[in-house]
Amino acid sequence: MAQPNILLLMPDQWRFDWDGLARPHIDSPPLHLPHIAQLRAQGTTFPHGAVVPAPVCAPSRSCMASLREYDLAGTATNSANDFRADEIPTYFSALQRAGYHTMTTGKDDLTKATQLGFHLGYDTRNASNTYHARELGFSDSIRFSGKMDVLQGYPKPHEPYGYHLNARTVALENGTRINAFRAHRACLGNKADAALCQRSTYLQSLYEDDWTAAQAVTLLERAPAKMPWFLWVSFPGPHPPFAVTAGMAAGEPGREAYPRPMDSKSSGKCAARFTGEPSHARDRCNYAAEMEHLDRLFGTVLDAVRARGHSVMRDTIVCFFSDHGEMLNDHDDVDKSKPWQAALNVPLVCAGPGIRHNASVVTPMATVDIGATMLDYANATPFVGMTARSFRGLLEGAEPRTRNRTVVLSGLQSYDFGAEPCAVIMVEEGDTEVEYEEGEAGADGGTTRSPFNFRLAVAELEGPPLSTYKFVCCQGACPGAPTPVGPPGVDNYTRLLFDTLADPFDMIDLKTRLPHVAETLRAALPTEHGFSCGRL
Repeated sequence: MAQPNILLLMPDQWRFDWDGLARPHIDSPPLHLPHIAQLRAQGTTFPHGAVVPAPVCAPSRSCMASLREYDLAGTATNSANDFRADEIPTYFSALQRAGYHTMTTGKDDLTKATQLGFHLGYDTRNASNTYHARELGFSDSIRFSGKMDVLQGYPKPHEPYGYHLNARTVALENGTRINAFRAHRACLGNKADAALCQRSTYLQSLYEDDWTAAQAVTLLERAPAKMPWFLWVSFPGPHPPFAVTAGMAAGEPGREAYPRPMDSKSSGKCAARFTGEPSHARDRCNYAAEMEHLDRLFGTVLDAVRARGHSVMRDTIVCFFSDHGEMLNDHDDVDKSKPWQAALNVPLVCAGPGIRHNASVVTPMATVDIGATMLDYANATPFVGMTARSFRGLLEGAEPRTRNRTVVLSGLQSYDFGAEPCAVIMVEEGDTEVEYEEGEAGADGGTTRSPFNFRLAVAELEGPPLSTYKFVCCQGACPGAPTPVGPPGVDNYTRLLFDTLADPFDMIDLKTRLPHVAETLRAALPTEHGFSCGRL
């Protein structure tokens, strides 16, 4: 097969069980996602999702770009540093070396700490000439920041989408013209300017996910005609704030069929529904509205692929996945940065030439392996140090027992590699790093903020029964732990074992009942940065 084109559709913070599939042991939400459904019909779905290498933006994306596990990819937190593009090669560069025209648009977060180089004094006005774009391995790009990051430094813009908004005006319902950048800030939840968020000021044509899809179309239109191409589209949504336009909100009135949060005092019910105005309520209706709109935008990008004369059936591989999930009030917590399934697991669907149609594979998967699989299809050689493995065989019908890996790893800590836990904790809330004193409760009213450090391993093992098990080891208390989880042991480690198929919300610890499974997975945990879970 000739080198296929590659399209990666990666929304931000899309949890595994909100993808339109019905699953055992899970109350599935009613979502209308026709383009994702079509990809499933044309390709292979992993119904139990895929484990992310780190359940937070920049570390997860650094792992997926470098094809290295969390402890090897060099990005411990969102704020510690950019991806080390001068030191660690990406698979985008490997694709370039194999003859591909590589492209990206949206919020890739590979230069999140410096905000596309802005904090280093780099000129960020030109979205196609951003800091380290070439070093990261992109032949062409239109890069910008995500949601709340766009507002850093307000009232002045500091990155391309902010400049785009700042150059435009929108009209209030009384006819007064205001700056679109100011209106955008109001509609993302700024209380001082709340009155400026109106259906006439929060336009779909200026919505960031729509702008992302439009930039993807632009990149495809200007890509060389006679080269295989790679395009990674990093949509900012449905990452919070769950801000939706009036038109997006209009599809949600009266819909209360969303599942209740697990292990939570919250009812999960949505705020007062459609009033004819935009909404930024942090609720399940807005989360769903963003997802359904993103599905429509996937159609926009796929239409642009077809306009170039390409198709999923003939010459283009398309994968849909995310960088991490969203707690969505499970265990009375929100956002991510936790070892629990809602934050850790994301959807995974791939379609394209040679990939089985309407197929389903039940085996533990790792999103870090997506890039390795694309290198396999491209006949490209990985760089030394890349640890990810191709799952091409599973896509083409190989027996799951021949899977690319037997153990999937993930982890996260709230401080940089080599540093000591400190009394000031930087926690991501929405798209912003917020500083808390140790022990101070978060703004969401959820779990108390403390330094955290955890690693985990997932594998299909004979319990009995044969199932997919997850072993979690936290240094100290686990962040945002489910109600049944007790305090750390005498050595200050918390060790937990879950059957993720029978117990997809981490409520029943099996380590005492299945000590051999727990020990097998404990022994697989990484130790590169001094993490030591000891023996059970």
